[in-house]
Amino acid sequence: MSEGNVAFEYEEYTVGWVCAIPSEMAAARGMLDKIHPDLSQQDPDDHNSYILGEICGHKIVIACLPAGIYGTITAATVAKDLLRTFKSIRFGLMVGIGGGAPSSQHDIRLGDVVISQPSGTLGGVVQYDRGKILPQGGFQRTGSQNAPPQLLLSALARLQATHMTEDSRVPEYLAQLVAKSPKRMKGKFSYPGTLNDHLYKASYEHANPGSATCGQCDETNRVKRELRDDDEPYFHYGIIASGNHLIKDGKTRKSLSQAYGALCFEMEAAGLYNFPCLVIRGICDYADSHKNDVWQEYAAATAAAFAKELLLFVAPGQVLREMKILSELVSKNRPMDLYVAHSARYDSHDVKESPRCQAGTRVRILESIEQWAAQALGSPMFWLIGPAGTGKSTIARSVTDSFARNNRFAAGYFFKRGEQDRNDTNRLFSTLAMQMTDTVSFFKESLRESLDDLDKDAMEKTNLETQFQKLLWWPLENLKVSEAGQLPKIITIDALDECERPENLIRVLELLSRLCTIPTVRLRVLITSRSAPEIVEAFESHLQDGTAHTFEIQREFHEDTKLDIQKFLKSSFAGIKHKRRVQKEPWPTIGDLKRLVHLSTTPEPLFIYAATLCRFVSDKQQGPIRQLAIWLEQGSHSQLHQIYTPILDQAFLGFVEKEFSQKLRFLGAITVVARPLSTKSLAQILAIDLDDVSWWVSRLYAVLHVPPVLDKPIHVLHKSFADFLATSDDSDSNKYRIDVAGMHADLAERCIQYMKEGLKQDICKLQKPGVLRKEVDKSIIDSGIPEHLETAPGV
Repeated sequence: MSEGNVAFEYEEYTVGWVCAIPSEMAAARGMLDKIHPDLSQQDPDDHNSYILGEICGHKIVIACLPAGIYGTITAATVAKDLLRTFKSIRFGLMVGIGGGAPSSQHDIRLGDVVISQPSGTLGGVVQYDRGKILPQGGFQRTGSQNAPPQLLLSALARLQATHMTEDSRVPEYLAQLVAKSPKRMKGKFSYPGTLNDHLYKASYEHANPGSATCGQCDETNRVKRELRDDDEPYFHYGIIASGNHLIKDGKTRKSLSQAYGALCFEMEAAGLYNFPCLVIRGICDYADSHKNDVWQEYAAATAAAFAKELLLFVAPGQVLREMKILSELVSKNRPMDLYVAHSARYDSHDVKESPRCQAGTRVRILESIEQWAAQALGSPMFWLIGPAGTGKSTIARSVTDSFARNNRFAAGYFFKRGEQDRNDTNRLFSTLAMQMTDTVSFFKESLRESLDDLDKDAMEKTNLETQFQKLLWWPLENLKVSEAGQLPKIITIDALDECERPENLIRVLELLSRLCTIPTVRLRVLITSRSAPEIVEAFESHLQDGTAHTFEIQREFHEDTKLDIQKFLKSSFAGIKHKRRVQKEPWPTIGDLKRLVHLSTTPEPLFIYAATLCRFVSDKQQGPIRQLAIWLEQGSHSQLHQIYTPILDQAFLGFVEKEFSQKLRFLGAITVVARPLSTKSLAQILAIDLDDVSWWVSRLYAVLHVPPVLDKPIHVLHKSFADFLATSDDSDSNKYRIDVAGMHADLAERCIQYMKEGLKQDICKLQKPGVLRKEVDKSIIDSGIPEHLETAPGV
């Protein structure tokens, strides 16, 4: 081996050599004919550290898994990062140690080498812990890696034939490695001897778990084997079993070996689905309780030596003619194209900007959800129930933040009544699926295979069952790498009662419950909603069979919620006092604060009451002391009346009947439209002068999200406001009651009239009959179709 000073271009490296532990990387380095200089730089998203060099004319990149971190997912990440920097890699070698599975057919000894080779329907590597639970209680494996590249299999066949007529060069390479190793490693890379190689019966456990040696083990339980004529490693070709757990049990080894014909067990190869490679494993133990580390370095060396000999039979020119791995992946990684409800996603602007639980509040509720999510057993669905305004959505967002931080978030869907695409189930499964492409390993590739050539238009027209099968079930069932051994990932479904297609709820819950049985990923579903009759009916069977657990906020944590609201009000008023420079002391008084807590929690503790009160008092256009006084002057009315009447009284103050009617009509339209519209569009549709409402609507910031620009949609902050306007029970609040049916009729009539007057042939002046909307540039559509006309069909 020689040290070279010449640096090569990244594109010149064609072989990716992956190791799991440092001793494997050391053995690989020792096999290089030449060592190249280290990289001066690499892709910013590539976190690997490399050894570069040559073997038999092949320029090789050696990478190792991070110290102390093992498993299929880590291996997948290392391979993926390697391809970020070295884009010309043609194939890979996964080289290192493994646990042998001797049998009467395969006399595997420590120090021997097992090489992955296709057998029957298996490609050479089988993931033994990925599969599905059968109805009768059995387990059907579904995890199998593709066969190694044809180029390597051809070289492997020639090498096997050569070994039948000539001695292997592996002993020669091992001797060279020992000769050039430092003194402390010479013994470790040398053959440990037959006295350190004992195979015990599969049923016999290690006698002293606290001892690394078998000095106290019963020799009569050793398997008697004939002595070999030499101490050179033997080579075995066949199936390698890969999984996320270290096998250290003889019975398990025997059972899995018989089931899959496996010759060896290891923990990384199944993660290299997108990294076409040959797996080479030096046997360092027998995957049982007698396992120790005596053979690790030597086994790593025998595997590395075999890999070097194999490369003798692969011509460098032949390798260059192979397709680059990255080129094969380009088509797999093209952008997904599905219709999704973007604003319903967990990472949407609307969800991200919505409030979270204040520090120190909702502690026990959040802990209860976290405990449910971490349980190995128990109900896969958690139904958080509470009346409007009790903070269900805030809790859902807060706990989902925690799941996301800990890599336990799968996907989220946040329903919102009155907002198109967020108020039904049409895009529920597609929206969940698109998020899983970022949160579940290899889901994107599996989803792409499932969709095949089915475009987004065709997918959206299919029924719920088909969408579920194509977008979630099949892609998850056929994941190339199982995550079943990890903690559950959580799907959050918020405000299910705001779905305006109640006829679909029973089926949706059935499908979500079924999703939790998928064998490749442990999934759980958190659902929040009011206790609406249609929701209760949909959950009935799941509550009976134990697949759903209910948690009623008001019943379970009634007193906790009161204390949390008290903390929230104290903290919020302290913030208002500081920000608005209130000099009055004390403010609010102890008595006022007690009354506010009482109003916010009687008859039911409502966070929406406290939150809306604080927004009202902090109005920048009004003095906070006066605002608080107005609120406290209210009589004894329902909580919804107390929440919203002061806000509306102030917003409508001083209007004559005509102005009052105009503004109420505008406000009613905001609350009933199918999807949020801008001030500009609503004014146009209602034939109201924009200047008459643009200044006024900002007064309602305590109940509406009003963007600073007139062409951005207005959002109702909480559904209870629309409920208050539509179904007021207080006689003296009838002045703000909206005739919902009349409002819908008025809007429909006006939209139809606008479409009759405004729609015409070739409205965008394309002069191309039959062209599809998706083929037209958005700027052309925007200039040809006025905003109010474009939105009219959806109102």
